[in-house]
Amino acid sequence: MVGCDDKENSRKSREENYEIRDFSHTECKPRSKSGNLREYLELKAENKYLRIRHINAEFNCCPKELLINSKINNDTIFVYQNEKESSCNCVCKYDLNYKVGPLEYKTYHFVLNHMNSVLIEFDLDFDANTNLNSDIKLKGGACEYNEIAGKSKIVKITQSAEREGKLVKFHFTPNTEIQYLFPNIKDDAFLIVNGRKDISEEFIKTHNIVVGKEFLCYRKEITEGTCSPVVFDFPELKE
Repeated sequence: MVGCDDKENSRKSREENYEIRDFSHTECKPRSKSGNLREYLELKAENKYLRIRHINAEFNCCPKELLINSKINNDTIFVYQNEKESSCNCVCKYDLNYKVGPLEYKTYHFVLNHMNSVLIEFDLDFDANTNLNSDIKLKGGACEYNEIAGKSKIVKITQSAEREGKLVKFHFTPNTEIQYLFPNIKDDAFLIVNGRKDISEEFIKTHNIVVGKEFLCYRKEITEGTCSPVVFDFPELKE
């Protein structure tokens, strides 16, 4: 017979040994490849651990570092996915891969938090045969933006201090006066190409990017989802 103290000690031991293992992720996916790819989750049992793959998760293009934290409280598994910083005015998609545990074979309540918002939660029957995939529909889904048309003028081109390439700074001007949803985010930013601020000289020459030149641009402000609040889109400047 197992007493209440034994159960409590077992629970505390399980929570103390609980950990994240083998965390890895892809680089920022180029827009030409990611497009409107569906975001989904895969969960699979691996020797008392739960393997989690979050496919096409949206983060800032320049997160510096993607962060995963997790804890187990009684029979609830909490997972937290965040970025260290949001230094660019754009978002892109990543595939995350990690596992949490060790777990007992039983029913848990699973809660996935993405960028400080609950993305999905459900009851998980965890056993050696657990293998769930895209049938799980995420709450958050893709982010939605309101587009503000305008032009961006190139104001400065300098050498990148961190990598090879150039930093291209621009100033955005909307076609008509409008009240921004995020007025604290200014219209001065750096051009981003495939998730990178350092733009190759070849790209600059091909698109004739010079100081003083103007390009069609859209300031996109988020209306739904948990992505970066403002991004700038240049239809003419694509690889």
